[in-house]
Amino acid sequence: MKNRTHPLAPVPYGPVPSRRQLLWHRRKFYGFLHFTTTTFTDLEWGYGDESPNLFAPTAFDADQIVRTAVEAGMSGLILTCKHHDGFCLWPSRYTEHSVKN
Repeated sequence: MKNRTHPLAPVPYGPVPSRRQLLWHRRKFYGFLHFTTTTFTDLEWGYGDESPNLFAPTAFDADQIVRTAVEAGMSGLILTCKHHDGFCLWPSRYTEHSVKN
């Protein structure tokens, strides 16, 4: 041990991340998209009592969103399909607060 120039690596303790989890952490810069009823009200926070009719993406431009993300240096985007306000970006059979209405 006297001649050792590098310290020993610590022994793993508790859950050890999988290879997939470690690869996920190498992704440097991702964007989160929150696209919901409050997108159309200029409010930052929704409470779930907004009318589903507010969700009207008539001028939606996915290419513009992706271009902006790429220009910002992002390597990917994550769409939040249901946030705290409860609005679902799919036609849920469990709530009326969704795109089906």
